[in-house]
Amino acid sequence: MSEPVRRYRAAIIGLSWIGADPPQPASDPVLGTASPGTHASAMATIPEIEVVAGCDIVPEAQTQFLERWGAHWPDARVYGDYRELFANHRDLDLVSIVTPDHLHGVVLESALAAGARSIFCEKPLSISLDEADRMVAAVRAAGVPMSVNYGRRWMPEYIEARRLIAAGAIGELVSVLLENGGPRAMLWRIHTHAIDLLTSFADAEPAWVWAELEPGMQDYGTEYKGDGGRDASKEPGVNAYITYQNGVRAYMTGWKRNPQDYVVHLIGTEGRIELDVEGWRIVKAPVSASRMPVE
Repeated sequence: MSEPVRRYRAAIIGLSWIGADPPQPASDPVLGTASPGTHASAMATIPEIEVVAGCDIVPEAQTQFLERWGAHWPDARVYGDYRELFANHRDLDLVSIVTPDHLHGVVLESALAAGARSIFCEKPLSISLDEADRMVAAVRAAGVPMSVNYGRRWMPEYIEARRLIAAGAIGELVSVLLENGGPRAMLWRIHTHAIDLLTSFADAEPAWVWAELEPGMQDYGTEYKGDGGRDASKEPGVNAYITYQNGVRAYMTGWKRNPQDYVVHLIGTEGRIELDVEGWRIVKAPVSASRMPVE
C-alpha cells in the first residue's frame, strides 16, 4: 500500500495580480499555458500544496480569488485581515507575503508568531534597511527559511549559464557585467532583480559595495520614498560595483538614460558568456595569456 501524499498547507496574503492571477496562455494553444507567473498559479502546479486561506483588504479581490481558484482548492477561506487569518490558521507550512512593500515586516512578524514553517516574500523585502535587517534576524532566530521572489534568476537562459560556468566552459569566473536602464530603471523595483542576479552568478556573499545614484538623487538615503513603482521618478537608478568574498567582481549600469535593455556579460579566464534579448552565446578566448608567445 502506498503512503498518503504529504500535504503542505499554504496561505497567500495579498490577492493582487501577482498573488492570484491564473496562468497566461502559452505562445501556441497546443502548449496550453505559459510558465506560472503568480503565487497561486505556481502553487497550483504542485499537487502537494493546498492553499487553505487568502487575504486581501479589497472584497472584490477576495471574491475573484474564490472564483478563480475555488474549484482547485475548494476548502480555501478568504479574509480581510491577515491577523484574523493567522488566528484561524496556525502552523502553516508556507505563507506567501504579497502585500504592498511597507506591510511585509508586520505580516512576517504575525506569520512567525502563528508558527509558519516557511516564508515566500515578494520583493523588495522592505522599504528600509533597518526593517530588512530585523526581518532577516527574525526568521533566523525562528529557524524558518525565507525566500524572496526574484524569479529572474530562474529563467532558463540564466540557469544554463550557471551550469556552463560550473562546467568550466569559460574557465574561472572573474567578473560579471550587467547593463540595464530605461524609464523604469528603479533601485527598489527593478534593480533589486539585477543585484540578485549578479549575486547568483558570483555564488558568494558580497564583501563590499560602491554605488552611485543617478544625478539629482544623490541624497536619497536608505528609506524608500516611492509609491510602489507607479511613478518611476520617485526612485533612483544606480550604477554599482560589488566585490564578492570569492574574488568575483560585478558591475551594474542602471541609470534611466541608459537604453532599456538587459545584457549580461559573464567573463572568465578562458572566455565569456553573453546574454541579451537576442539570446546567448559563448565567446572563447583565442589563446590563454599564459600561452602567448614571447617576442
